[in-house]
Amino acid sequence: MRTPTFAGELQAARRALETKGITAHLPERLTPVGAHENVFSWGLRELTTNVVRHSGANTCWVSVSADKLRVTDDGSGFSTDTVQNREGGLAGLRERVEAAGGRLIVRREHGLSRVLITMSGDSELMRDGAVVREASE
Repeated sequence: MRTPTFAGELQAARRALETKGITAHLPERLTPVGAHENVFSWGLRELTTNVVRHSGANTCWVSVSADKLRVTDDGSGFSTDTVQNREGGLAGLRERVEAAGGRLIVRREHGLSRVLITMSGDSELMRDGAVVREASE
């Protein structure tokens, strides 16, 4: 299977979300992801697929920086048991992220599901261009 590019996955995410009728808020200006291109590309693919297929969301937001990718949606969210037991599609993504030296952080609060891939080793979530400190897992 061909290795995805982040720019290609961003275009695919826009098409998939809009086809499903989900309002997509994606980066207009692409931040170079450099060394994390592979893991962010797979992450974006998996996370937007989950939003499209399983969330029932009306809106999805994607934010990216040089060392973080965050996908947020207003859908039904993840089962706490599924996330804690590392089951389902997120298990494979978590393994891929951890093998690359990163962390996958999943949060559900205020009616939003937030999934963060961080390659910097911290637990800060990006929110609307700002960075917000998250509680420890």
